[in-house]
Amino acid sequence: DANEDDEEQDENDDDEEEHPASSDSIPPRLALRVTARISFRLQPPTMSFTKEDAETFLAMPIPLPSPLTTLSSPLP
Repeated sequence: DANEDDEEQDENDDDEEEHPASSDSIPPRLALRVTARISFRLQPPTMSFTKEDAETFLAMPIPLPSPLTTLSSPLP
């Protein structure tokens, strides 16, 4: 009978180990802070067109100013 009592006590000890915290206790908050630093160099925009494109643009006629531009208010 003494061995049976010891085995029952061991089983009860196992139960206590599985639930060591009381129901009134509050688990600590976990704090996690992630900081990232991203750095890059700004590069001026580059024009990507061929010599033929440039010649086509330069060959285009320049349109005459619209007669409505004289009626619009000047820019500040």
